[in-house]
Amino acid sequence: TALKSVEIMKEAIRRLGLEIEFKCEGRFYDGIIYKDRPLNIKTIDLSERETATFTAVITSDSTVTLKEFVWGGESLNSEPLQATIGDTIQTPIGRIAIERRIPGDYFKGQDLYITKHNVDMLANSLCANLSVGLAKEETSVISLSIKDVSTIRASHILTAILEVYNHKWVEENNYATIKTADFIGKRAQDIKYELEAIDKD
Repeated sequence: TALKSVEIMKEAIRRLGLEIEFKCEGRFYDGIIYKDRPLNIKTIDLSERETATFTAVITSDSTVTLKEFVWGGESLNSEPLQATIGDTIQTPIGRIAIERRIPGDYFKGQDLYITKHNVDMLANSLCANLSVGLAKEETSVISLSIKDVSTIRASHILTAILEVYNHKWVEENNYATIKTADFIGKRAQDIKYELEAIDKD
C-alpha cells in the first residue's frame, strides 16, 4: 500500500525532525526524549545518509557543552566544546545549530545523548513497524498503527504520514488534470487546423 511507502515515511521524518533523536539515562535503560526535548539541534553539514552521535549538557540558560562525538561509527577524539544557545558552532562533525525549545532548568546539567540517524535506514525501520489494513472487510475505512517506544511520537508519525499522503495525492491529481487539459487543448488546436484545411479545400 502507498501509505507504507518509504518515500512518504522519509518526508514524515523530515517534517517532524525525527532524524535527530534525544535520549537521557534512566534508572534501567536510556529513555527517549520526544515531546519535552529542551533543544532543537540541526547538523548542517551532514547528509541524510550520514550518522553521528554526541552528548550535550545544558550548562546554563544560554550555554551547552558538546562532547563525545562519533561520526559514522568512528569515535572522534576532541575536547568538549562550549556552545551558545541560538548560535551555530563548528564541531568535529561539521556545523551544529542549537536553539532553545523549552525554557527553564529542565534537563539542566544532565547528559543528553543525541543521535543523528541515517534517514533511509530510519524510514525503513519505521515502515517495518507500521501496519496498514482495512478496519472492516465490508468498508473502505483503513486501520493505521505503528509500534514505537513513545506513544506521542507514534501519534505524530501517523498524522504526518496521512498529511504527506494527502498532499502527494492532491499533487498527482493536479498534475494529471493539467496534463489532460494540455492534451485536450493541443488536440482542439489540431482539429481546428484540420477543419480550416478542409474548409479551404
